[in-house]
Parts: sequence; structure tokens; C-alpha cells
Amino acid sequence: MLGNRKASLFLLAILLASLLPAGAASAARDTGPVVLVDLSHGEATSGLDTLFKIMPEFQWVVLVASEDDVANLPDTVKLLAKEIWVGSFADVADMLGLVDGIIVGQPAAEFTPDEIAVLTEWFYSDSNRVKFIWLAGDSDYPAQGGNLEIAQSTINAILESLGAQLRHDYVSVEDPVNYAKKTYRVVGTVEPDEPLGFLAVGAQAVLFHGPGALAYVDENGEWRSLSEGAPEGVFRIIWTSDQAYIVEHQPAQPGAPGNLGMAYAAGDTGRFVLMAAETMLVPIEDSQVPRIILLSSETPYGGYQPMITYLYKGIPLDGPRFVRNVLLWASGVMAELKAFTDMYLGVQASLQELNGVNAKVSELGQKLSEVSNALQKVQNSVAALQQELEGLKQASGEVENLKTTIGELQNALSQLNQALQQLEATVGDQDGKISDLRNQLDQLSQQLDQLKNQVEEAKAAAEKAPSSTTAMAGAVLGLLAIILAAVALTRK
Repeated sequence: MLGNRKASLFLLAILLASLLPAGAASAARDTGPVVLVDLSHGEATSGLDTLFKIMPEFQWVVLVASEDDVANLPDTVKLLAKEIWVGSFADVADMLGLVDGIIVGQPAAEFTPDEIAVLTEWFYSDSNRVKFIWLAGDSDYPAQGGNLEIAQSTINAILESLGAQLRHDYVSVEDPVNYAKKTYRVVGTVEPDEPLGFLAVGAQAVLFHGPGALAYVDENGEWRSLSEGAPEGVFRIIWTSDQAYIVEHQPAQPGAPGNLGMAYAAGDTGRFVLMAAETMLVPIEDSQVPRIILLSSETPYGGYQPMITYLYKGIPLDGPRFVRNVLLWASGVMAELKAFTDMYLGVQASLQELNGVNAKVSELGQKLSEVSNALQKVQNSVAALQQELEGLKQASGEVENLKTTIGELQNALSQLNQALQQLEATVGDQDGKISDLRNQLDQLSQQLDQLKNQVEEAKAAAEKAPSSTTAMAGAVLGLLAIILAAVALTRK
């Protein structure tokens, strides 16, 4: 897309070109651009008188196919038109040097190759004046041009010959949000790409009664949607709502006349472009002279209900103001549009300044947010420290309790130590007694052994002598004496 700098330079070129002296071809004519309106291809005349009235700066020329068509023109059109030419574009080729702008409003008959060649030669011919051509198409509904989609195909043939990128697709657009009683009566929103925003001054809503959708071809010749972006030199001007949808009326069946959409298909939804402009700078006599192509899917005049309509089905519209804005810009006349432009640029500058202020406010807000976050962190840290302090206070009380407990334990340990020392002394005394007792037990064991021996001897003797009973009795008495001695010992 053109950058703002390139687009601004182009706008400046138009303003400068409108101040240049007229060339030889226009030296003898009245002041004001000469604009030709085509009626030689079956275009209707509705709204044509309004078009002439809202643009008194122009010298209007009407091209019709025959003298009969001249007779059938509305009286107001014949009165307001400067001249009426009869024939085809090829027939009036020599007079086109006087023409600064051409409007082709929804043709119902095809242009011949010769006519397209004449238009192309006129568009690029030597002239230091601004030139424009407005090509208006239609939907693919077979009300205009039968079932051959003549309006679209003819417009596209002219665009291709002019070397334009813009194309008119072979579809219809309906809008369930912005419409006049029926969804196919679309009310387009004027929202031009920069720097053409001034075209929307005083104009917001424009009628597109049964429109199609606009597209462009890329460097490879592929058709592309204008919804997401536009190539360099192309400016989108009027849009549907974002809930519009694509409809196919032709062909009804495979092989039927007509074409399917190239960039769009039936059922596609979104925001579609209804009008656009393509700008060129043509090198002429060491100068870059502006050329403008306007493409719309509704016609400013004629058709079923033209774009220039100011009220339709009770819906107020800005058709006359918008059409005047476009023609003032495209012709380089500007008139009050210059004041609009100055006002618009002033508003834009104020908006930029406001955006700068908003950016600073946003930056300050961000810094304030950062400070607030930092303050919150400090507050959180203070709260954490307070919690830790409370914990330390509690811990201090627990330490004091622990100190008391330790003192008590130390006292108990001291008492236990003393008891242990006493126990050790007692155990020492008992160890001496136990040692004495062991000695006595040893002596008693020895005595028992001796007694056992004596008993054994006494038993043997008793078996040999009659006095064995007496000997055994003695031994028993000796054993009792030893037992009594042992009992006495265990009681010590």
C-alpha cells in the first residue's frame, strides 16, 4: 500500500495540477473541467439532473448512441448539459481531447475493442490536466445486461486495458446490518483509506442498490480480496458492515452464461469494499501528472436507484454530498473540499496531538502502575516483616520458657548426679559384701564336696559293717549342719 508520504505527495500533485494553465486543447473552452457522461451503452438517466445540479463547476457533456436518444433525454438534462454528442466513443475520439473526466454508469451493452482503445489513449494522452474515469458496475443479478453480467465484464475489460489493478468481481453483496428495508439494498459506510479521509466529510451513508464486491489482481494476475488490504496506489473508500455476505445469482448451473466469483464465493462473510480509487502518476512533458480511476459497484446516476440518492425507503442518505466530494477531488477543482481538507487535516493533527497526549498519559499510567506494583511489593514486604516480628516475639517467649525448662532440667540433672554418686557409693559397699559372700560360698562348696566324699565313704562302710546306720546318721547330721550354715550365710 502507498505510505502516507507517497499518498500525501499524490494529493499535493492533484492540488498543484488544478492550478496549472490549461493546455492547447482546452484553451478555447470555458473554465471548469469538461466531464462526459456516457449514455451510449444503455445506461439509465435517473439522477442525472441531480448530478448536473450539484456540480455547477463542471461543463457536462452527454454521449448518446443516436438522435432518437437525444429526443428521449429528460428536458432538465438537455437544459443543464453543455453539449450532447451522438455516436460511440470511437466516433467522438477526436473530441475527447477536451474532456477531463468520463463517467460510465453501469453499462448494459458491451464496449467494442475500438472504444476501449480510445478510452485508454485518452487516459494516457498528453495533457497537463488532472484526468479521471469513473467506472460503475452492478451485482450479478440479471437486471442489468441480462444473464451475461455485462456491466462487470465490460468494466473489467476497460480496467485491464488501462493497466489498473482494480477489478469488479462477478458476485452480489447483501448486508443484514446496514440496509434499506431489504438486505440487497445495501447502505454503504464511507470510510476511506488515508489520506482520502476528507471524502467522508459530511458523508457517511450512501445507497448501493444491489451491489457487487470489488477486488484487485496481483503481479501474477491472481484475483485478491480488498477486505484485508490494498496494493500500492489503491484506496478503499466505501464498505459494508462486517456481517455482509456474498451471493451468487449466475451462473445458475454449470455451463450457464455468466461467471463465478474470482476473489469471492457464495457464502463468504465479512466486510467488503463497494467503492475504491486507484491513483497513477503519468510522466508527461517532464512532469508527473495525476490520473485517477474510480470504481464502484453502484452507479452515481441511472441504474435501478443511483448512488446520488438522498432519501430511500425512509432512510436518510448522503449521496449528493459524497458524489460531490469525490468529483471535486478527482477533478482537482477542490472548491469547498479544500476547506474540508484543511478542516480534516486540522482534526487529524489534533487527533495526532491527542494521540501523543494519550500516549504520554498511557506511559505515565504505566509508570504509575509500576510504582503502584512496587509500593504493593513494599507493603507486602512490610506485612511479611510484621509477621516475622510477631513470630520473633512469640519465639522470644518460647525461648524464655525454654531457658526456665533448661534450668529445671539442669537442677534435675544435678540431683540425678548426686543420686548417682550415692548409688555408686552404695554399689561399692555392696560389691565388698558380695565379694565376701563369694568367698564364703566357695568355702561352703568345698565343705559340701568334702561332705559328699564323707557320705560316699560312710555309705561304703555301712554296707560292710553293722554299724552302717550309725555312720549314715552321722553323715546326715553333718550335712544338716552345712545346710544351716549356708542358710545363715544367705541372710547376711
